[in-house]
Amino acid sequence: MVAFVEQFARFLKPVLIGDTLSPVHEVKEVQPKRTTGLAKMKAKMTNQRRDVVLEGSHTYLFKRRGAGKDARPSAKCSDGH
Repeated sequence: MVAFVEQFARFLKPVLIGDTLSPVHEVKEVQPKRTTGLAKMKAKMTNQRRDVVLEGSHTYLFKRRGAGKDARPSAKCSDGH
């Protein structure tokens, strides 16, 4: 990831001390460019009762693998992915 471009969030219900929160991100759109690309993601967070407490979106700027003449393979996460 090169940059965190944009974030929008709408809080729908209160979150209290002791709540267990579960985030979900879904890729909604990918806009490939020559050496970079934008990924737009939908974000949702639920509490332990499965009530949606937050909805929003994120946009990230990524460098494309193999982009440019000096490109190197992307680093892998510690879990090998």
